Amino acid sequence: APPAAWTAKYVGFVVAPSGVTLVELGDAADIDRVVVQAIAQVSHHPASDAAAPEPALLAAMQAAYDRLWRPLLPALQDAGHVFIAGDSPLDALPFAALRDGDHWLFERVTLSYLHSARDLLVPRPTGFAGPAWVLADPALPPAPSASSPLQPGKFDALQYAEAEAEAVHKLLPNSVLKLHDEASELALLSVAHPRILHIASHAAFLQDRPAAPPPAAAPAQRGLAIAAVPVPRSALPDEGAEEGWMRSALVLSAPAAAPGANRVWDGFATAYEIMAMDLHGTELVTLSACQ
Repeated sequence: APPAAWTAKYVGFVVAPSGVTLVELGDAADIDRVVVQAIAQVSHHPASDAAAPEPALLAAMQAAYDRLWRPLLPALQDAGHVFIAGDSPLDALPFAALRDGDHWLFERVTLSYLHSARDLLVPRPTGFAGPAWVLADPALPPAPSASSPLQPGKFDALQYAEAEAEAVHKLLPNSVLKLHDEASELALLSVAHPRILHIASHAAFLQDRPAAPPPAAAPAQRGLAIAAVPVPRSALPDEGAEEGWMRSALVLSAPAAAPGANRVWDGFATAYEIMAMDLHGTELVTLSACQ
């Protein structure tokens, strides 16, 4: 008979040319606390103090390293490039910022993030990566388009986004800088395999929609809700896997006159649209948002 109470644990599967190794990482509740603390420290650490990180940040990232990465070292051996497919809440943890006491993890190994191990089955062309792109401080849409399912609330101006973008632009030789009206949905979705993509803008999210038939009680809110409002069912695609990708977007400027009579450029680049972008060869994508 099974025990009266099960203890949830995290395990890691290390897939290497030599085979698959299962590594037990420990109690899930303890690791979740370590991960949440690490994410909180990174999220609230002032960017101006990057050269001199606070002791609390160093301690949190080393604790995460000790619980999540150190147990994997024997199986990883001398791997120089590691692909990570983390389960929640690990998918929100910046593994590159883990610290072994003396060095950040990104100084030791190259990391790539996957939605799941299935991403490795997609052929990856080895073409040349283009110049870095920086889009920031867009001219925010004055009102949502009538044809868009996204109906965000009022967005405040991003006070430091332009200065941030100009600083990043100076650090990246030959990078393309798009500000204000030029930081448009059309510009973003036209980018192909940039070496680095940096976006400083707002994001919009829709609240969860009741399932059909009408449930007995409204579903609970989940996730981040920067701007959450109900929308009619007719505004979204038919039920399907793509629906969730239509319920969040980056807020950019809408071009005054965009090509394509059948294409609506409303300034909201949905996750569904971004999923179709060609990011092969892209080394880093940074979303520097309002929160």
